[in-house]
Amino acid sequence: MKYNSLSFAKRTIGIGIAIALTVLFLAACISPSSTSVSQNNLALIQQNGNLSVRFFSVMTFSSSGTLVTAPSELGVSGVPINWMGVIFNGRLEEFLAGEDTTDEVHGSVSADGNWIESMYYSRQILRTTANPSGTFYRISLKSVPISGAASGSTLGPGNFEKSSGDIQKYITQIEYADGPVIDSKINSITKYISTDWGNTFKGQIPTLKLTFAQGSGNLGKTPTKSGMMGQ
Repeated sequence: MKYNSLSFAKRTIGIGIAIALTVLFLAACISPSSTSVSQNNLALIQQNGNLSVRFFSVMTFSSSGTLVTAPSELGVSGVPINWMGVIFNGRLEEFLAGEDTTDEVHGSVSADGNWIESMYYSRQILRTTANPSGTFYRISLKSVPISGAASGSTLGPGNFEKSSGDIQKYITQIEYADGPVIDSKINSITKYISTDWGNTFKGQIPTLKLTFAQGSGNLGKTPTKSGMMGQ
């Protein structure tokens, strides 16, 4: 009985030491950053009154059955926005001689203002000539970091910029239409096919830039032009 009691005591002490060492090891593996609370930038983001987004890459389109590959930019610039909590909405219309342009943005940010949870931006151009035509595109985004802490960059709150095929993970949908306008609708003969995400040539690397800025944006100004092949 003494032998058994001594053996049991040794085993109990051994188990206790093993548990203590495990706890110390796990504590050492937990980095300070994983327990820190991220900075809340929501109030700073909500002070901004306009939004610009630019997506650039080499893209392939089908135009009347023919594939066309070219550097293309799909963006909106200085769209005035309104905030409702974490949700933002914006619309910018310009009516010029022979061309009407409408830009829209809609989305939401995270509760701490460090991420775009989801959003889309769009542009519609209607050319009111003798032979009316139009161009439309809409880009949907998700989980875009908009603070230095979230993106690992030195950019201030409300900004994101990256040139890499890795930006594909932020872009959930690309819609594009171009063609004659019939009964107030674009009868598309040009459609988006694909993006060359792996392009690493200078000036052709996929790029996504998003900027929340103060002020009323391009209200009353001519929108920046963009589209397939600089259209």
